[in-house]
Amino acid sequence: MLSPVTANMSPTSNLLECEALLEPDEHYPLYITAKKYWLPEFEAHWDNKEAVTLVLLHSTSFHKETWQPTLERIFQCYSAHSRNSSKLLKIKCAWAIDCPNHGVSAALNDDALQQAPFYRDCESIDCTITDEQLNWHSWVSQICRCCS
Repeated sequence: MLSPVTANMSPTSNLLECEALLEPDEHYPLYITAKKYWLPEFEAHWDNKEAVTLVLLHSTSFHKETWQPTLERIFQCYSAHSRNSSKLLKIKCAWAIDCPNHGVSAALNDDALQQAPFYRDCESIDCTITDEQLNWHSWVSQICRCCS
């Protein structure tokens, strides 16, 4: 189940953000945390089927918040250009997702990650989660509905 947290304004920019937690279930046994970012003007696109949701993942040794400065710049450029172009791609929001053994997700999964089979996966250089393990389509569907 995906649990949303109240939306907040970023203290360093006009980005709105909302954290979410995907709890373990029969499809995937670990917690996964994510953060949704958007600008107030993007809310007009939430019901637009042509608008896109950006999904951002991080590399090893990073966390989901690594994307915030990049998103601030992308959204700033988007806002500047959207005033001059009606043909610009419409953005609903962006989701930055933590790997289960990074950031807040790692803290929530600490005990589980110490047990087989997870400890072997996380000792390797890259920890890959397949679509089947994550039930990716369900996750994306849930995060796109969260906080909207």
